[in-house]
Amino acid sequence: MMRIAIADDLSADAGKLREFICRWAREQGIVLVPAPAVFESGEALLAGFAPDTFDVIFLDIYMSGMTGMEAAKKIREQDDACQLIFTTTTKEFAVDSYDV
Repeated sequence: MMRIAIADDLSADAGKLREFICRWAREQGIVLVPAPAVFESGEALLAGFAPDTFDVIFLDIYMSGMTGMEAAKKIREQDDACQLIFTTTTKEFAVDSYDV
């Protein structure tokens, strides 16, 4: 069983990622309970976040308002076990992501 969240301000991108994750989980025999939660911003993700809520969070780096990197730092302050995966169209934050 795996609990997954996606934070992306572009609903089309979040939807595609959610579909990909669900297909991958089915192929691997992994149960997603519940289906991946989608948040439209870093702020919305943090409002619904508590330690041990999610096993994996996919974070878009460039979101309006709080960036994915900023949200990741706040998540790490509360939960160091949750796996964070950054999604972006640039490699600008690649090195910084290892600090979170």
